[in-house]
Amino acid sequence: MTRLTLALLLTLLAIAPVASVAGVGGGAPPLPPDDADDAPAATAESPGTVVTIQANNTTRRLDLPTVDRATYSSPGLDLASTAAVTGQELDQGLRFEYLSVRVEHVGSAAQRRAIADAEVERLNRAIDELRDREWEVLLAYGNGEIGERELLHRLAVVHSRAATIQAAATRLEEDGADFNADDLRRRAGELQTPIRAQIRDAFTGQADTSFRVHVRGSTQGVVLQALSESRFSRDHYREAIRFDNYDEGPNTFSLNAFLDMLNDRYPYVTTYDADLDETTDGTNVYVNSHDQGDIRLYNDGRTEGVYREYQSLRLSDLPRSSRLTETENGTTVSVQLTPNGGPARVVATNALTGNTVSAEVVVDGKRVGQTRSGGSLWILQPSAAYTITVRTPDGTVTVPIDPPETTTNASVSA
Repeated sequence: MTRLTLALLLTLLAIAPVASVAGVGGGAPPLPPDDADDAPAATAESPGTVVTIQANNTTRRLDLPTVDRATYSSPGLDLASTAAVTGQELDQGLRFEYLSVRVEHVGSAAQRRAIADAEVERLNRAIDELRDREWEVLLAYGNGEIGERELLHRLAVVHSRAATIQAAATRLEEDGADFNADDLRRRAGELQTPIRAQIRDAFTGQADTSFRVHVRGSTQGVVLQALSESRFSRDHYREAIRFDNYDEGPNTFSLNAFLDMLNDRYPYVTTYDADLDETTDGTNVYVNSHDQGDIRLYNDGRTEGVYREYQSLRLSDLPRSSRLTETENGTTVSVQLTPNGGPARVVATNALTGNTVSAEVVVDGKRVGQTRSGGSLWILQPSAAYTITVRTPDGTVTVPIDPPETTTNASVSA
């Protein structure tokens, strides 16, 4: 008997309709030039939120009411991570080979259908288990049970495993299995972020350049930030998870109510066309691209709060806010802030000539980088007051940031 593929043997049935999509249209105010330092307008949040400073010409940022631990981390090659990621990919490849052999030797369409159904059920169990494992890892860091390196290692493995499950669901769908993979793809996509992809590449030796992650956490949640630089763009990646905005149970929050909440708490983002979906886990998902980047929000249908927020923001398009300048030991350091706790740009120049200076940049005693030939370096801001120290051959310059321009907690508070 000629060997047959899973695609030829599995039964092809009608695909269920996808979840509803809604959107709103509109425009955005023009951005100031890169060197502008006028402060944007600030508004007070409604009662029940945690932080009150809010710029309206950029996206709002989900944050933590309290921060118990915060640090910078630079992931590097890790053999355990490499083995875990490679093993997952190999296991899934072998799994499909095994399925092909099994369906080749069964004699009826009903038996082939049963094999496909069992594989779909296995993938659903796998994503349920992976979500539970990810939540345990985040809680462990928030509670202080593990450090930032262990957190990043485990999140990289979760990201890789979620991508493998997502790819397997798509392949089953394309090969004729009788299910719509959209829900599984959405649920697996919740565990994948640009920061985790960067961490995975760094741990497995695939990263082109080293990068730095700022991690902060507490019993309320975890926030990760990272900068990504390529030949074509510089991006700020951010993910925030709030434990207190998530609960188990049926979804009681409609997509229309979710959209109303988004219009109220994320007014800048919801002036653009966007997609809204609902998963079988009782989660409403919002995905949007706007003129400063992309945003992905996950709303819990029980608490009616946003419990996950993923953002990718282009540094060149972020509005600028206040600028702080200090001159010591012949060097002038200027710190250009961006609103809502975004990255800050540190520039070092000779106080007499105005020429740029190569200097080491330290934040609260932690080295975060070296200014480039242009004399500047983008840094990730901590959530609390901090001090920037710039070291040059002629001496140091210290710039206190007290307090930084904080973010707004765009969620229902506990």
